[in-house]
Amino acid sequence: MCAGWSICCLHPRVVCARAARSCLSLAWLHAQVRFSKLPFRHVVRSYGTDLVYTPMIMADSFVASQKARDVELTTNCYDKPVVVQFAANTAKQFGDAAELVAGKVAGVDLNCGCPQRWAIQEGVGCALLKKPELVKDMVREAKERSGLHVSVKIRIAPDLGETVQILKLAESVGVSWVTVHGRTASSKPSDPVDYEAIKLVREHASVPLVANGRSLLTLY
Repeated sequence: MCAGWSICCLHPRVVCARAARSCLSLAWLHAQVRFSKLPFRHVVRSYGTDLVYTPMIMADSFVASQKARDVELTTNCYDKPVVVQFAANTAKQFGDAAELVAGKVAGVDLNCGCPQRWAIQEGVGCALLKKPELVKDMVREAKERSGLHVSVKIRIAPDLGETVQILKLAESVGVSWVTVHGRTASSKPSDPVDYEAIKLVREHASVPLVANGRSLLTLY
């Protein structure tokens, strides 16, 4: 039993800074659909994973229902640092969800990378890639209301200028780090990851950037 547990100092930026000082690689488990629940997170931590995410959670139902919160998010004193990934389509929705988990987790992540048709129809995931100003507002509101680290997961755009625009707007309101999936919204999962595109985006970044798209994630 975990008596009197708290988040302590194991925040994601602290993890990144320690790794950089020691020239170490990070083991980073991003959100896995239906997999990255608490038992799975415990398993991967036993293999030395530095940071883990929850599965993507729909912010609207999470905010509206205590039952949804109980089902979608379980954690304990051994589950840290952990980042909760939310799908949301308004700044208030993302801020409401972030506020509810403040003090329980190390950070929240805004999913702007889910390419599934239903997600785009709901205005979440990749739909947000076309709304950079909204992404900026969402990061700002979640950060101000929760006091948590706020990160964003995006995909590369055919025009990398659009990707850089989202990155810089998110940085302007204090995003802690950005994960870049090296495929476009229309790419197939079997398409190769465009690491060269990610490197070009990294040249414009002033926060940690995580290259995503295969089992190997690289922190720049």
